Amino acid sequence: MTIRRPLSLRASFLLILLLGAILPMGVVGLWLNRSAARSGEELVRTRLDRGLKEAIAGIGARWVTQRTVLLEMAEDPEVRLRLGRSDSVRGPPQMSASLSEMAEVVSGFAEGVLVRGNDGTLRWQMAPVGEEPPAEVRRGARLPVEIPIHEEASGRLIGTLEARLFVTRLAPGGGGWYGIGGSVLGLFDPTTGDPLLPLTIDPDRIRQPRFTWAEESWLSVSHTLREPALEIVLAAPSGPFTEPFERTAGRGTVALLAIALIAFTLATWVTGRLTRSLGQLAEAADAVSAGDLSRAVEEAGGSELRRVAHAFNTMVTSLRATLERLTQRESLAAVGEFATSLAHEVRNPLTSVRLLLQKAKARSEDPKCSELITTALSTLDGLNRTVSGALSVAQSGLVKAGTIDLRAPLEAAMRTAELEFQNRGAHLQWLRRADLVRVHGDAAALERLFLNLLLNAAQALGREGRASVGLETGEGVATVSIVDSGQGIPAADLERVLQPFYSTRAEGTGLGLAIARQIVTAHGGALSIASEEGHGTEVRVDLPLAHNA
Repeated sequence: MTIRRPLSLRASFLLILLLGAILPMGVVGLWLNRSAARSGEELVRTRLDRGLKEAIAGIGARWVTQRTVLLEMAEDPEVRLRLGRSDSVRGPPQMSASLSEMAEVVSGFAEGVLVRGNDGTLRWQMAPVGEEPPAEVRRGARLPVEIPIHEEASGRLIGTLEARLFVTRLAPGGGGWYGIGGSVLGLFDPTTGDPLLPLTIDPDRIRQPRFTWAEESWLSVSHTLREPALEIVLAAPSGPFTEPFERTAGRGTVALLAIALIAFTLATWVTGRLTRSLGQLAEAADAVSAGDLSRAVEEAGGSELRRVAHAFNTMVTSLRATLERLTQRESLAAVGEFATSLAHEVRNPLTSVRLLLQKAKARSEDPKCSELITTALSTLDGLNRTVSGALSVAQSGLVKAGTIDLRAPLEAAMRTAELEFQNRGAHLQWLRRADLVRVHGDAAALERLFLNLLLNAAQALGREGRASVGLETGEGVATVSIVDSGQGIPAADLERVLQPFYSTRAEGTGLGLAIARQIVTAHGGALSIASEEGHGTEVRVDLPLAHNA
């Protein structure tokens, strides 16, 4: 199973900054870029729609003018007269002045006029009159138009007037004058899709709402007229309109990224300064837990951090001195001095830090920060419990010489430890129990000794686990043995478990067995541990019997 290492305080702050500020800024920058392109395209389409309406209005006005002239020609009496004749007209007829004038006007926008009877026979063909239209007019396609001719008296249909209109006379090409520069106007036959005007763009592409031509992005709008039957398309390049928006959005995005980078760099620097002392304190604490008592931390940062660092340095100094005295004197009094110094130097600053963290949690509105503060409070509680436990051991382990019955402290320790066994679903029982066993020592210290050993046994057991206690005498020595059915101690750890601050449990302080050995030593006895991994552990305490036992 892989154990995930929790994030450091600094990494947590930077992660909150990244997720809460920098990432949203990146999303805003992306949104700006996309919005800029859409805004430019919306502007182009708005201009194109307006230009298309102008083009439709222009074509409609021209169509009305041309259709009016053709209607007047169809209603001319001379045209009706020609339809009444049965012979075909071989040459251009003699026309009245008004008809000649209309024919001259029609010549400017149509390619000749044909008059046919109801049976489809050609009755009259009016050749163009006046000057020939310019080449640019004749270059476009022709739009066929039919105008019905009715008898004046009865209204009966007697024929049709046919004309082929120059499409360029309806709407000149180019289209730049339709409200947007560089636009192209296209006219198409709605039935066949054939272009009716010369185009510089592929006819199939210009009819698409969005297309690329000559490495440029184009947009187009279209509309289909019923009379005359035309599909009108107006297209324009979008680049001249979208590029300014995109440049502005790009500069805004760069500015946002620069601000985000500056903010992240500044936050990294600030959090580095704020958490450097905490990091040094954590590293030093790890080193001390591993047995390196030469470590010290820099007393820098805020007042609270300086106080904690000072308390830690004082604690380590006191610990070093105390362990040295323990080695030299091998006395429980040195442990008491150490614990008292530890409590005095650490518990007061821890209380101040806890109050400050509680105030910060009450004022914090950020759930992430509240979670970090809760974790810190939990860590402080654990440390405070360790300090209190060490002080309690020291206060109850002072040797007060006197002759006692060894069964009394042993049974008292068993009664106290019984609850721990019950909570774990394990069992504690007597294996052997001698009668009156008198030793010379301190009952309170011996009770603390046996309680520590029994609690260690309980913590090694699972549900339905068992621990047994034996008490016997022989050759001037009283022997107490505590045997459990736990997992045992690995051989690599067995030689070190009695060393101060070494523990096989992650939550252990490493002081319990060390203090127990000191209590036994202070009573002139010996403590030994025998264990095999997977087969349980036996702890044996040998104490000298009182001389009058």
